[in-house]
Amino acid sequence: MLAYLTCMAERIEQMHRLLKPTGSLFLHCDPTSSHYLKLLLDAVFGPTTFRGEVVWKRTSAHSDTKQGSRQPGRIHDVLLLAGQGAQIDTTTAAGRLVFGIFAALAEFEREPIRD
Repeated sequence: MLAYLTCMAERIEQMHRLLKPTGSLFLHCDPTSSHYLKLLLDAVFGPTTFRGEVVWKRTSAHSDTKQGSRQPGRIHDVLLLAGQGAQIDTTTAAGRLVFGIFAALAEFEREPIRD
């Protein structure tokens, strides 16, 4: 895990350097590393620029127990969002897209979960 986080720290620093002042970074990761990567994002971008975390269940997930695993299957992923500025700039097309994604997810969370 340490080697992975070291590699990701270098990449996150480069992305921070290359982003526009209104830019955003979406980081897709698994639940094992999401907490560590959130700390890296806070260290590089600053804690006030963290915009959200999305956790979703994969629809095509399979049980790892069928493949010999002794723990429950991993059936969800994490998406972290950080940006250069403290707020999403909704005057740009990309900003409206990001804002729309999080507005749709907030609406989705209000609906009851059906299996």
